[in-house]
Amino acid sequence: MDLTTLLCVLVILIGLFLIICGWVLIQLLPLIRMKTRTSHLLVANTAQHEADKFIHEMVKVAVVNTNKSFVDPLKAKGEFEEKHHIIAFSQTKQFIMRNTNPIMFEYYKSSIKNMDTWLDHLIEYTVYETKLGH
Repeated sequence: MDLTTLLCVLVILIGLFLIICGWVLIQLLPLIRMKTRTSHLLVANTAQHEADKFIHEMVKVAVVNTNKSFVDPLKAKGEFEEKHHIIAFSQTKQFIMRNTNPIMFEYYKSSIKNMDTWLDHLIEYTVYETKLGH
């Protein structure tokens, strides 16, 4: 074999190698994209879980804080009435609004139709849980 033929064979083999590599890459591309999407979903789910944990903990802190500073002293005196329940609820909600990052509320508003009602229910549920000692 002369040098020219050898070079032609080498170029053909390199061309075939590049074609095979391209074909393999094309076959793997959907898999790589799926893996990337899965990673993004995992990060989003983790962020959602952390946000949920944070807001639930914030509500619990607010309820405990309101109980200690407002509700318990009135109950100890036997003076806790319905009007105080409304005040305590309002104080709890104000505490949450003051101490939670506004970005967190925007995050929830984007996924919850009525954020205000959702927060009210979460406070009521946390008050109930606190009474049960959870």
